[in-house]
Amino acid sequence: MLSWLFDRIIAYAIKRNEYLSIVRHEDQVKLLTRYIVFRRDEWVSPTGKVYDKLPWWCPFNLFVHEWTHAHNEQMHDHPRWSITVVLKDTIVEHTPWNHRVLTPGSIVFRTHKTIHALTYFEGEQPWTLFIVGRRKHRQNGYTVKPF
Repeated sequence: MLSWLFDRIIAYAIKRNEYLSIVRHEDQVKLLTRYIVFRRDEWVSPTGKVYDKLPWWCPFNLFVHEWTHAHNEQMHDHPRWSITVVLKDTIVEHTPWNHRVLTPGSIVFRTHKTIHALTYFEGEQPWTLFIVGRRKHRQNGYTVKPF
């Protein structure tokens, strides 16, 4: 039953056919394809002003990620709270303190301060549902070292 639901989520995201390729900046490797389920985070107001966060009436957003290359990912955080649901295959989440294996159905809740990196096993191509809140913009960010 859960597998059927996950397949339907993936099919719906692909059918919407609005996606962004996320490229790792250091080595220009395509990290993942992000399918937009609800709306883009970046939006233009009727006056033409561009916003890089969700409008007040939209407290969260949904994306489906098709992972294409997650090896040697840098430790990072996100500018907002997030929830990751593994839909297909297996992902390993690394934190500065530990690592854990996430299988289909695994759910991970994170704050905007959670530091992590994701990898996956050779021969697999994981899919995840990524639920995010409003961006928390920081003026003084911090840098973490890769694991």
